[in-house]
Amino acid sequence: MVDSGIQPSRALFPDSQEMLCPKCMYNLRGLLEQRCPECGEPFDSQRLDILRGNVQGIASAWETSGGRRGFVQTWWAVATEPRRFAAGFPGWHVEDRAVGYSAMCYLLAMTPIVCGWVALLAVDPVSRRATELLFVSLAAPAIGMPVCEMTTAAILAALVRPFYPRRAYHFWRGLTHYTSGFSCITGALVGAMMLIDAALHTAASSRFMGSGSPDAQGALLLLAMISIAVVYGWWVDTLGIMIFERSQPGARRILACAAPLVGTVVGAFLGGVVGAMCILP
Repeated sequence: MVDSGIQPSRALFPDSQEMLCPKCMYNLRGLLEQRCPECGEPFDSQRLDILRGNVQGIASAWETSGGRRGFVQTWWAVATEPRRFAAGFPGWHVEDRAVGYSAMCYLLAMTPIVCGWVALLAVDPVSRRATELLFVSLAAPAIGMPVCEMTTAAILAALVRPFYPRRAYHFWRGLTHYTSGFSCITGALVGAMMLIDAALHTAASSRFMGSGSPDAQGALLLLAMISIAVVYGWWVDTLGIMIFERSQPGARRILACAAPLVGTVVGAFLGGVVGAMCILP
């Protein structure tokens, strides 16, 4: 029931503000009671203010806990509950913390790659090709992954408005930052492939990239490619769920789900160009 003592001047949301019900999208502006008259769903005005970006909110456990625990909790929340993570993502988040999370993911992704190439160089220390491939394997993703994220966020900001937040690019950029954790799995897979390849060469007493065990190397490469494709599909599916969850309804909502694919193409192209420049004379 609405308290009869509350005057219209104390309405929760002035008519000049847009405030939609998270469940049925009924316009809540000017209401005196924190309950949607259309679907009956109760709502928290403070939470909706955070979602809209009027008040800075907490985006993840990484912002509050930090360290290893906060990183793992954030990674798990994004990977296993993307819809819930996106539904509660504030319209105004701490951008520096989101950038730091993304940078940490890239660092963790590069570490096993470096370890793998060190192992390969140990097999054949004078191999020029191994050194060149090391630069390519580091330069290409170091450029390609950030470009992929920025391109994806820019496409989303241009195509579709997020549900509630007014600063579209800031919002979509934050969500893409927090999906960087999938790069850790990719880096681990690539690094593991390199370590196994080095072990195969050592066991066969062959030179780097020699023909000592072509069948085993071929199977290893195929397994690595399939595994990386699965992780990539997981990332695209996760980000697509987030986009659909926080996009305003309309035809562009479906079209926006293709943004991660376009961003990947752009990032892979620029990363490949930079990687090629590292080995070209």
